[in-house]
Amino acid sequence: MINHNYTNFPRIFSLSTAGIKYHGYRDYLFHPLRTDFVGESGYGKSMIGDILQLIFVGSGEFKSGTEVDVGKERKPQGMILEQGNQSSLGYVFLNIEVESEKFIVIGMYIEPNANKTTP
Repeated sequence: MINHNYTNFPRIFSLSTAGIKYHGYRDYLFHPLRTDFVGESGYGKSMIGDILQLIFVGSGEFKSGTEVDVGKERKPQGMILEQGNQSSLGYVFLNIEVESEKFIVIGMYIEPNANKTTP
């Protein structure tokens, strides 16, 4: 039986990106029951999954499900939006609703010259 109660907590309320390739500076709101990401190839849909994985397991255990080139895995530093000839830090945050209208924020930043993230 499907539970149509939208008050199950905790739940991901939103995802925010800052300086992330394909996403720039955006906020994505998640529906309590279902959220779909659709679009053409190369628009950053699978990067959302990689970002969620990085937040929850960290860069030490990260394994992207996507290749950036044939035989080459996506690395965390490859997710940072380049500005001119240099990269800055990339930031991602999840707003987790733990009770009705009560939130915690978890997130990380990605370093440009290392394949690591810091919570």
